[in-house]
Amino acid sequence: MIAQPLQISIARSLTEKALLPDEWSTICDTRLSSDRQGSEQLFLRWQKRLGMRQAYLNAFEKRLQQLGLDQDSAIAFLTPRKLPANAPVPDWAIVLEAILQVDNFKQPIVSVAQLQAWTEAELQQYDINLDALPLFPQFLHPFVTWALREIQSQQPDLLSWNAIETIGRYLVWRLSELSARTIAYEVKQHSFKGKLLGDTPELRYQYFAEQVLGNSAGLTELLLQYPVLGRLLAVATQQVASSIIELLTRFKQDIVDLAQVFGCDRTSSIAALFPGLSDSHQGGRTVCLVQVSDQTKLIYKPRSLAIDHAFYHLIDWLNQTGSTPTFKTLKILDRVEYGWTEFVATQSCDSEAAIARYYQRQGGHVALAYFLCGVDFHYENFIPCGEYPVPIDLEALLTSGVHVPAREWKHLPKYLLPSSLFSMLSTGMSTYWRSGDFDQILFAASGINGSGDRPWHTAVSAWSNINTDRLTLKRTAQPLHFDQSLPRLNDQRISVDRFLPDVVQGFAAVYRTLLQHRKYLLSEESPLQAFYSVQTRVLVRDTSDYSGLLAWSVAPDQLTSGAAFFVALESLSELSPTCASLAPTQAIVDEERQCLRWLDIPSFYGSPASIDIYSSEGTLYPAFVQQPSFQQMQQRLEDASEEDLIWQAELLRVSLAMALNLEAAPNQTSKPAWLNQSLNAEWLQLNGWVPLNAAVAETEATDPMLKLETHLSAIAEVLTNLALNHMEGSSWLSLGRTNNSAMVAPVHHYPWHAAGAAGTSLLFANLARHTGNEQYARLARGGMKFTFSMLEQFSQAGLWNDLPVSGYHGIGLGIYALTETGRCLNDRSLIDQALSIALKLTPEKLLRETNPDILCGAAGGLLTLLHLHRLHPDQRLVDRAIDLATPILKSQASGAAAGWFIPEFERPLMGMGHGAAGISYALLQLYAITGDSRFKESAQRGIAFEQQNFAIEQQDWADFRQPIGHTQFMTGWCAGAPGIGLARLGSLGMLEDEAEIWIDIERAIAATQKHLGKAQHHLCCGEAGRIVFLAKAAQQLNRPELWETAIQAAVATTTFYERRGYWRLHEFSERRIIPGLLDGVAGIGLMLLWLLDPKSTSQAWMLA
Repeated sequence: MIAQPLQISIARSLTEKALLPDEWSTICDTRLSSDRQGSEQLFLRWQKRLGMRQAYLNAFEKRLQQLGLDQDSAIAFLTPRKLPANAPVPDWAIVLEAILQVDNFKQPIVSVAQLQAWTEAELQQYDINLDALPLFPQFLHPFVTWALREIQSQQPDLLSWNAIETIGRYLVWRLSELSARTIAYEVKQHSFKGKLLGDTPELRYQYFAEQVLGNSAGLTELLLQYPVLGRLLAVATQQVASSIIELLTRFKQDIVDLAQVFGCDRTSSIAALFPGLSDSHQGGRTVCLVQVSDQTKLIYKPRSLAIDHAFYHLIDWLNQTGSTPTFKTLKILDRVEYGWTEFVATQSCDSEAAIARYYQRQGGHVALAYFLCGVDFHYENFIPCGEYPVPIDLEALLTSGVHVPAREWKHLPKYLLPSSLFSMLSTGMSTYWRSGDFDQILFAASGINGSGDRPWHTAVSAWSNINTDRLTLKRTAQPLHFDQSLPRLNDQRISVDRFLPDVVQGFAAVYRTLLQHRKYLLSEESPLQAFYSVQTRVLVRDTSDYSGLLAWSVAPDQLTSGAAFFVALESLSELSPTCASLAPTQAIVDEERQCLRWLDIPSFYGSPASIDIYSSEGTLYPAFVQQPSFQQMQQRLEDASEEDLIWQAELLRVSLAMALNLEAAPNQTSKPAWLNQSLNAEWLQLNGWVPLNAAVAETEATDPMLKLETHLSAIAEVLTNLALNHMEGSSWLSLGRTNNSAMVAPVHHYPWHAAGAAGTSLLFANLARHTGNEQYARLARGGMKFTFSMLEQFSQAGLWNDLPVSGYHGIGLGIYALTETGRCLNDRSLIDQALSIALKLTPEKLLRETNPDILCGAAGGLLTLLHLHRLHPDQRLVDRAIDLATPILKSQASGAAAGWFIPEFERPLMGMGHGAAGISYALLQLYAITGDSRFKESAQRGIAFEQQNFAIEQQDWADFRQPIGHTQFMTGWCAGAPGIGLARLGSLGMLEDEAEIWIDIERAIAATQKHLGKAQHHLCCGEAGRIVFLAKAAQQLNRPELWETAIQAAVATTTFYERRGYWRLHEFSERRIIPGLLDGVAGIGLMLLWLLDPKSTSQAWMLA
C-alpha cells in the first residue's frame, strides 16, 4: 500500500518518538536532540523507580552497569534522536501509516453502530460490563477496518458476518484498554480548556470522540502527542489480524481431521469466533473459541497439545484400572505447534451425591497434579461439567522446576522439607494466599474451592463517568469472588466446605492406585512415557504481575516517548519470581522486557527430558534447573508410601480447611473411609479426622472471665481441627510471606520453632491440665512426639550441631515444651525425654554459641536447662547452663553499663527478646543456682545499660534494632517496656540494691498502660505481651488495679475479634488459623488461659 507523502512524514515522526532507546542501536548515523531536560527528568524517574524498594538496594547502579552506562551516557541513552533520511521505518509504523489513511475513516467495514452492538454471548464470553468499561469505536474503527481487510484478503469466505462483527468488537475492546487512560486525560483537558461543544458531559464527550478524534487529522494529532500509544495500537491490531489469519488457515488445512475427530461437517465454515480468551503470547496469539456452521464448538490453542494428549491418555489408563469414580476425557487434535480440543460447557449436577463425586474427582486431580509435578492449577484451570471437573491449560504439568529435594536436603525427614515445594501444596489446587490491607483477612483461593467465603476486598482500578468528559479511573475497594470452578446444584455454586472428606478420599484413591501400579508406571510401557518429550510451560513470574505492569505502563505520561515507555517497563525487576531458588537470569529478564514491549505476556518453555528452557522466540537458556522434571516425577513415584499418603492427605485437608470459616463449619465426626485399616493404631488414636464442628459462639456475657474462656475454647477448637495428625505425631501448618511480597505461603515449621509444633503444643498441654480434656492431651503428646522424634533424627543424621540452642527457635524450646508438657500431663516420660535431649548438648556445641540473646541464642537455651533442672534436679544441667553462659559473657561490651553484641545488629540492644533485659534475667537465674558472682555482675552491667538508655522524654525504652539515628519505640514483649518489666520482675530478690529495679518496673508499667490497645494482638510484639506483663506485675506485686487493667485489655482484645472477625498478628490479620507461640493464636490462647489459671499455666514468655 502506497502512503501519501504527508503520512510518510508522520510515520517517520512517530518512529522517531516511539522507538525505545535500545532500538536505536541498530540504526546508523543518528543525531541526538539538543533538548536534554526531558531526558534528565526521565533519568531521575528511572533511578527512583528501581530504588523504591529496599530489597533492590543498588539496583539502579547495577542496571546501568548491565547496559554499559554511567550517568552521563544514560541521559544520552534516553535523549530523543533524529531518524536518518535513508533509515527504514519499522513494520508497526507502516501499519499505522496505512490505518491513518482518510479512506479508513470514511469507509468502515463494520459501522460504529455495529461495533457498539455487543451480543449477550460476547458479553458473557468476555465477562464485560458495558456500564463500567470505556470503549472508543468512534475513532478506533479505522484499526478495525484495516484488520478486517487483512483477514478478508487472506480468507475471504470462511467467516460469517457475525464472526466478523465479533472480531471487530473484540479489537475495539483490546485497543480501548490501551487507550483509555490517555483518552480520559485528554478529554478532561479539552473540556477544561473549553474546546468541547455540548451542554452536558455526555454531549461534550460525544463531540470529543466523533469530531476531535473521529477523523484522520484529529487522531494523528493525538498519536503524535502520544507516539507510543500509536505504536501499541498498531502492534495490537497487526497481531489480532495475523493471529486470526493463522487460525483460519489452520482450520482450512485441518478440516478433514477436525471432522473425523470432532464430528463436524467437512464443508463447515466458521459461524462464530471469539478470539482473546487467554493471555497474549508469541506475537499476540491467544486461545479462541470457534463455532462451526453445524454448531460444533471447538477450542483452538496456539501451542502444542501433546501434554494434554498425554494427560488424557493417562486418564484413560486410570479409568481402565477400575478407579472410581471415573474421570472425563477430552477429544484432542494436536498439530505440534497448535491444536484443537472439544469445547466443554459448564453444567449443573443433579444431586448432592454428584457434588460429592465431583469433589472426589478433584481430590484425584490433586494426586495426579502432585505426581506429575504440576504447578499453578488455580481456580481458572477447571470447568465444572456436571459432576466432572475438567482440567484445562495442562502445560504447567512437569514444568521445569524444583520438585524433589536436592542433595543437601536428602537427609531431612519429609516433614521438615519445604512443604510448599515438595508436597501437594505445590500444585496450586490447595489454598494459596495473598495479603493486602492489614484491616482484612488474607485473600485465599484454591483450584478446588476458588475463593470460597473469602471475597478479597482489594483496591482495583475501576472506571466511572463512562461516555462523559469526566471519564475517570479510580482505585476503589471491591470484593472479588472467584468461584468459576465450583460445581453447581439448583443454580447454586457449592463450596467444598461439607465435602472435605470426599476430596481427601479421592486423593487417597488415586494416590493408592498409582502406588499399587508403581512398577508398571516406572517401566518403558508406562503411559507416563508419553510425557517425556512434550512441551511444558515454565512460570518465571506470576502472569498477573506481567498484566499489572503492562496496565500501569500505558499511563499517558509513559506513552509520550519510547524512552518513557522503556523506563516504565524497567519496573519488571521489582516483580517477585514464582520460585526464589529459580530467580530469572539477566538474559531472561531482558527477554521478558522484550515481550512486554510487544504486548505479549512473557512465556518460557521446557521439556520434561531437559534441564534447559527456551523463550517463545526459541532463545535457549541452558541449565535452568539441575534435574529434568521427568526424573523428578519418577522420584516422586519411587518415594510414594502409605506414610507419605497420610502426610499428603493431611496437608490437603488442613490447607483447604484453613481457608474455610471453621467457626461455622458443619459437624463431620466419622473416620474417613480412605484410612487404611492396617495403619498404626497410635496414629488412629490421634483422631486424625477431627470434626469441623462449630466453634463456641461469641458471647456478650457480662462475666469477663467467661468471655475470655469462650474465646480460649474457640481458639482451641480451630487449632484442633487444623492439627496435622501423621505417623510422627501432630503438627500444624502456618503461613508466612514469600520474598517480602504480597504472596503468602503455607509453612510447616521445624517443631522446635516457636511457630511450630512445640509452641502450639504448649497451649494444648496447659488446656488438658486445666480442663481434663483427653483430646487436648492427645494433641499435646502428639506434638511432643513429633518434636522429640525430629530432634532425635537430626541427632542421628549428624546434624545436631547445625541446630541453634535457642529457647524459642531451637533445641531449648524442645526441652522447655517437653518439660512443661510432662508437668501439665503428669507424664514423667516426657521430662525424661527433655533430659535426654539436654544431655546431648556437648560443651563444644554450647561454647561455640555466638548469639547471647533469649529469642534466638544462648540465654534462652540457658533458661530452659534451668527450668528442667527445677523439675528434675541434675547437676549436669547446671554444668551445661554454665557452658552456655561463657559465650554470653564474652559477647558483652565493655564498661560499667554494657549491653551485648547480637549478630546482624550494629549496636547492643535493649529488651527481652534480643536485648540486655532478657540476657540479664537469664544470668541472674543462673546466679541464683550457682552463686557465681560473674553472672550477677554481668547482669548488673546489662541492667545499667538499659537504665542509662531510658528515654526520659518518651518515658520508654527505644528499639535499638533500628539504624543509629532512627528512634522507634515498640512497647512489646520482644522489645520495649513489657519485656523489660517482665525481666525485672523475674530478677527481684537476687540483688542487694533493688531500688533501680523497682524504678524500672514502675516505668515499664506506666509505658505499657499507655500503649494498651495498639494495633497487634500476638504475644511477641502485640497486646498479649503487654497483658501478661501487667497481669504478672499485679500477681507478684499484689496490685489488684493492674489485674483489672489486664483483664479489661484482654476483654477488649476479644471484643475486637468479635467485631472484626480476625486477630492482628505479626505480618497480617487472620482468623484463628495461625498457630504458634509468639506470632500466632496459640500464644494468645496461652495468655487467656494464664489469666484464667495463673497458678498452674506455663509462663512461656519467661521460660518459667
